[in-house]
Order: sequence, then C-alpha cells, then structure tokens
Amino acid sequence: LSSFDYCQRLTFGHHYDLPFGRGRHFLNGAEGVEQVVLGGWQLLGLLTLQSGAPTTPVLATPTANTGTFTRPDRICNGNLPPSKQSINEWFDLSCFVNPPIYQFGDSGRNIIIGPGLETYDFSLTKDFLLTEKMGLTFRSEFFNIFNHPNFGLPNRNIGTSTSGTINSVVTNA
Repeated sequence: LSSFDYCQRLTFGHHYDLPFGRGRHFLNGAEGVEQVVLGGWQLLGLLTLQSGAPTTPVLATPTANTGTFTRPDRICNGNLPPSKQSINEWFDLSCFVNPPIYQFGDSGRNIIIGPGLETYDFSLTKDFLLTEKMGLTFRSEFFNIFNHPNFGLPNRNIGTSTSGTINSVVTNA
C-alpha cells in the first residue's frame, strides 16, 4: 500500500435554502424587517467519512547495523479487529519480534491500518442586498461540529513503552 492509500472515502455536501422569505414557501410576501431577519437563510454541510491510512512498524533500536531503521519480523497479522482497537492498543505488538542481529526484518511496508476520519462541517449563511449592485454575506461556520475525535496514526516504534498507542489527533477539537 502507498502511504496515502485510503481504501474508502465518502464525501457528501449539501446546500439547503430555508423556505422563509420573499420568493419562498413561507412568508412569501415578506418585506422590510421581516425579510431581513427571517428570509434568505441557507444551510450548507460537508460530511467526510474515510478509512484509515496505512503505517509501517519499525524497531525502536535497529539491529541491522546499517544506520537506517529496521523493520521487525512479522509472525502474525498485527491488525486488531476494530472492536478491540483503542488508543491504548491499536495493533497487536506480540506479532512483531526482533530479527536476528545484522539482519533486516521481514515485516512489510504499510501493513498496519490507522484510525479512520469522520467529520461534519456546517455553515449557516445569509445574503443581504445593500444596493442593486452591492451585497453583503453573513456566514457562520462550524468545523467538526459534533466534536468527534479523529485520531492520528499509532506509535509505530516497536520496543518503546508507547508502542501501538495513539497520542495525537488529525482534526482540531
């Protein structure tokens, strides 16, 4: 897998004109303050759902003596079922062992799949017509409105106290 391989991604955007104000279903004849306050509002949203990015486990202490990172030997899959994954244990550390000294491990590249992403961005807008040629837009935007935590990749360094744990997020709270 490449480092930017996301097996699944769904992006869904919507734009809804609220049915209030001049030319709309409700308050069709609105004028003056009534139109300014209640008419012309729009709701916009963007939902993004995607699977996690892959990452490669490496040994915290290289054994191949080449000056580069060393991959461990892989003795089982390493990916935990989704029901067992947590930020304290994202993948099965027991599946990765030190290779013999001065040898590279046989673990493949990008074999651990990190956490996915779920976010919903929302905005509320209203256009004001100031003159025939000039307007003003009010916009209120909310990113990740449900404040869903989207975690970063797990610590991939095998042999440290934080191996397999997640201590970062990829979206702001």
